[in-house]
Parts: sequence; C-alpha cells; structure tokens
Amino acid sequence: MLRAPTFAEWLAKARRADELGYSTLLVNDHVSSHWGPIAAMTAVATCTTRLRVGAMVISNDFRHPVLLAKELSTIDAASQGRLEIGLGAGWWLDDYAQLGLTRDPAATRIERLEEAVEVIRRIMTGTTVAFTGRHYRVDDPYRRPRPVQQPHPPFMVGGGGRRVLGLAARAADIVGIHVDLGHGAYKEGMLFDGRPERTAQRVEWVREAAGDRFPSLELTAAVFHHVHTDARSRVLGELAEQSGLAVADVADIPHLLVGTPEQMAEDLVRRRERYGISYVMLQDVEPEQMAPLVELLRGR
Repeated sequence: MLRAPTFAEWLAKARRADELGYSTLLVNDHVSSHWGPIAAMTAVATCTTRLRVGAMVISNDFRHPVLLAKELSTIDAASQGRLEIGLGAGWWLDDYAQLGLTRDPAATRIERLEEAVEVIRRIMTGTTVAFTGRHYRVDDPYRRPRPVQQPHPPFMVGGGGRRVLGLAARAADIVGIHVDLGHGAYKEGMLFDGRPERTAQRVEWVREAAGDRFPSLELTAAVFHHVHTDARSRVLGELAEQSGLAVADVADIPHLLVGTPEQMAEDLVRRRERYGISYVMLQDVEPEQMAPLVELLRGR
C-alpha cells in the first residue's frame, strides 16, 4: 500500500513499483482514506503493464454486490486480467459513524458478505444469477462487462475470527490471516495478537473449514509494522519487553518485519514454512525502500 500527497505522485509510485517487480498494489477502503478505491484501482490498471491491482479490502456494507460486480469486472477488463477481488464485512466503527450507518453484529455482517460473494461470483461467471437470501434478492441483473479472468478474478477474504476465516476458507481463493478487529478500531498493541500460537490457530481454522480446498488456497498476512535497521536484536528485544512475549515469538509475528533486507527475507521464508503464508502485504511502503527485499525473494 502506497502513500503520496497528490494523485500524480501516487501513480508515479505505482508505476515505479511495477518497474521494480512488486506483484500487486492494494488500496484501502475507508471513508478517511486518501483515494477512492474503485477510481484508484482503475487508474493503476491503465498506467501499469504487469502489476496486479486490488483492495485490502472493499467493505461490503457500503456497496450493493450487483453494482460492485460491474465495477470490478470493468477494472479487470481495464487491466487485461490483473484484478484481485478483496472483500470484507466492514469493521471500522469510524467508517460507519461517518456514513451515518449502524454497524450490525459480526455474525450479520459476515452472513451478508457471504451472500455478496456468491452474487458477485454468479454475475462474473455468467451462471444463473437469480438469488434470494436474507440480505439480497437478485433476479436477473445485467452481466456485462465480463471479466477477462475466467471463471472470475481471484477472491480475497480474511479476518481474525473463526467465522470469517471459515467463510474465506470455503469461498475465497486468497485467505487473509489477520489480527482480531472485532473491537472496531486500531488499538495499541494489536500487532501482538498475531503472536505465533494465535496465528497457528487461525491457520488451523482455515484448514478445518477448507477441507479438500486447503492445498489450493493462498494464505496472506499484512505487515503493518516494519523497521529497517541493523540493530535487529535490540528492536526485537524492545518489542518483546513491551509485549511480554519471548524474542523468538515476536520475530515470528507475521505482521512485523525487523532488520536488514536479508534478515527480513529469511523471516518471510521461515514464516512461509511455519504457517504457509506466501503472500505478504506491506503497509505504507516506499517502492525503492523495499525493492532490495523484493529482489531477494524473487524465485524463492
């Protein structure tokens, strides 16, 4: 995920990420985010040639799935098949407050997300779209444009709770292993909810719910704290003291990277072996800063 004060600078960073070999550019979907996700993804799709585009993640509660399917299919066409469909149930209380909406209980939001994924999938694959659920009724919507990727672009769904991870395991292609966001806000220390035993438990929930699908799933995690330093041991020690965890456990939190590019690369390879996480999302990245890490991971 990139940050820039102007849209022109942001697009320039996206083009540079494309040149440097990054695989995907993801955008946020919050009311307070700098750029609107649909327009931003479309712009990136048309100014790059290789970079995949997606959202981490589009909040289902804010858009009807029929209209969203049309927008996403358009982006897939604009990118010549480089879209990833990141969908979430909506979680941040501030978004709901700014929109004047009530945030329903998690079970309701996840049930609504499950129906939306099914509606979008049916529209994109061109199968029978008639659908009647608790939250959506769809008779025969217009199914153009068709996405370039067939039968549909990959779906990404994730979370920190068992119910949403179960949905992701059954319905998505990419499953996000995250911290618990049920409280509806960013909290100090939330990073440490990704400690090894919690992460391993979340992966196991996915494995149980996916059944025979599990080998075909790609697991992802967001790194929302990265420290570039030659003093890795000191930084990890400070974080261990802050969290009450052992240094080795802090080093294996998938939402954290500390050290030189070489040390970060070794951490990511080790976590892939431990958890199966092979798709890493980096928050607030300067393309040039992480380019050495991208190069070290190429082909590994």
